[in-house]
Amino acid sequence: MGATLLPGLRERIDEAADPEEMRRRFISRRPTGRLGTMEEMAAAAVFLRTDEAASVTGHIFVIDGGQTL
Repeated sequence: MGATLLPGLRERIDEAADPEEMRRRFISRRPTGRLGTMEEMAAAAVFLRTDEAASVTGHIFVIDGGQTL
């Protein structure tokens, strides 16, 4: 499961026996100490459409709150 609070993760947390504990467990595995947002994911996609990203080619942007560090 990713580091972004998308609807699927939100449902999984809400349906847990102890939603607060489940949320704490997900957050504890993130170097940023929080879950990412859909808006943060969208901002990266929007950036790639700007003139500032014109030289960005052949790169994979990992937006996971530092999980893969």
